[in-house]
Amino acid sequence: MAETDLWFGTLSATVRVEDLPASRQVVAIERQANGDWRVCGQAVSNAEGIATLPITGLPASRIYAIALDDWGKPFAPGMTVAYGDVIRPTQFLGWMYQVTSPGVLPGTEPEWWNSMAGIPQPVGTAMMQAVRHYQPIAHGPVSDIEWVEQEFDPYWDRVVALLHFDGNLNDEAGGEWAGVGYEFEDSGTPLGMMLKTDVGKYAESQFDISLLDSEPYTLECFLRKQTTQTTATPVALYQSSSNRLGVYFNDQVNVRAWYNSNVITVPVDMYELHHYALVGMGNGQVRLYVDGVWNGLVVSKAHNVTGKLRLGSITGGAEPYGGLIGELRVTKGVARYTEDFDPPTAPFPNVGPPL
Repeated sequence: MAETDLWFGTLSATVRVEDLPASRQVVAIERQANGDWRVCGQAVSNAEGIATLPITGLPASRIYAIALDDWGKPFAPGMTVAYGDVIRPTQFLGWMYQVTSPGVLPGTEPEWWNSMAGIPQPVGTAMMQAVRHYQPIAHGPVSDIEWVEQEFDPYWDRVVALLHFDGNLNDEAGGEWAGVGYEFEDSGTPLGMMLKTDVGKYAESQFDISLLDSEPYTLECFLRKQTTQTTATPVALYQSSSNRLGVYFNDQVNVRAWYNSNVITVPVDMYELHHYALVGMGNGQVRLYVDGVWNGLVVSKAHNVTGKLRLGSITGGAEPYGGLIGELRVTKGVARYTEDFDPPTAPFPNVGPPL
């Protein structure tokens, strides 16, 4: 499944209660064209009553803003309360009770008051003051939203590694990476910067990645070879010499995907930039897609490899790859490509679908 368009916008709101600025939780709700409702943003207005809500949705939807008063915590005998807590009586009559001095509530519910708003009263060992509770304030549909279109990844929660190589080894999925002697080079394409590796120049994850034959996965990146070394390995998951999985070039004609001695061979001009995807189908089979095309061959053998993902060599500097590596992404639990596809032409998105 390809990435999908997502629209981001900014909603500005001003909250006033009895004509005075108020701090409130503000929620944006989207009514979609099919009639479904979803929360699309939230924020808290400041003391001046101003809230700025980042929202996601579609420009064709109707967006409403709702300001909500604090519903508080229900009274419970012997409850310990802190300064600022708001307590809701068992029988709600429009008033809440805010803690002005911490303590412990009594064993039985007190006789609540509402005629002395703002004047603290003892409740157990705590002090509390009555505050009015206001009904939600709603406004909409809102029309003055500036929308910006952006792609999202429907499988973002399955991504275990995503590196854009924007002059660094930052992993958008949160993993830590390190390396030796590596550099970065502009690809001259919309993909931007790429990792440049060579003899003695590599990078690797500082965490283990497990790719199993029983679980679908997708390991993908862009590659452009720049040197003439043979047996050059740009991407490899290495557990041991007899248990490894990756992509490599061992001549000037073909790219190979392999699990140990099981090999898929695809002719390619390795000195041009191409997208490579190693896809585990979850049934013991592995496919190699080059620029979105599968040649029909598979590695079909049980494989369970756990280790650090190495970029630029297999391990310990062996099988060095001299060239560029761009947009590395590893997705576990999903075979993203099960048929031929159009390869990506821009950096992979690092945001998930709207909730």
